[in-house]
Amino acid sequence: MKLKRDYGNPDSGGGIDAYTESGNARKEEFLRDAAKYLRAIGKELAKSGLTEQDVMRPNRGGIAVSGEVYGEFRAPGEDIGVSVEMSSTCIMNLSGRRDGATIRAVWRCRRRERAHTPEGPNRWVNPNGTAAGAAAEIIGILQEGRRQMWREAKDREAVAIDSVTA
Repeated sequence: MKLKRDYGNPDSGGGIDAYTESGNARKEEFLRDAAKYLRAIGKELAKSGLTEQDVMRPNRGGIAVSGEVYGEFRAPGEDIGVSVEMSSTCIMNLSGRRDGATIRAVWRCRRRERAHTPEGPNRWVNPNGTAAGAAAEIIGILQEGRRQMWREAKDREAVAIDSVTA
């Protein structure tokens, strides 16, 4: 599955907004399509074991913005997962689309023992491809996070050993 079309508003420079009735209709259509696309990405991610999903948390936003659709994906029993957001940005060159549609993915670790939740940097996923292609990019982002958390655990282990032997 791919996004159906470019939802840019020709009356307001190409972005997705609800300043007019037709713009609002495009915005609502974008949010529905983004939700379908995110569900399709979720189905692809499930093939890689990311079956715990919290998909379809839309935020319609105000009149001047596209709104966004969020999803969280993780493997059962694993503390690290990936947060995915579909929205539109005024930085059109992030997506190569007139409407500025983007997919932002961030790996996140849910740690219960401390307030700070480690997370990776924003990563931009190609919104012009298929859900399978986007899922493959997202899996790579999650792998980055797993490697980072593994390195941090090894560093903590080394510090603990050093403190015992000192």
